[in-house]
Amino acid sequence: MRDKLDPADPALQGYETSVRGQTETQLHLWVSACLEDSVQELDRMIVTAPSDLRMAYPCYDSMADEIEITVQRIWWDIAIRRMRAGH
Repeated sequence: MRDKLDPADPALQGYETSVRGQTETQLHLWVSACLEDSVQELDRMIVTAPSDLRMAYPCYDSMADEIEITVQRIWWDIAIRRMRAGH
């Protein structure tokens, strides 16, 4: 009997994927709210991030990178919707 799960264990991978998905969803919603409130400065976004999001990213740089990626995805989604609406 094992006390620890092997990193390749499907149960552990599923859990990690679930947690990562929840964090990414929370980040997406929070960045969307910032953009809707006209908050677009990266420093201000990071400072106003919920504490659990700040804890999910080990340093300022990694959080800044994740915010920039999320902003790009949001703008991409908006552009795609606008292009589809135009056709």
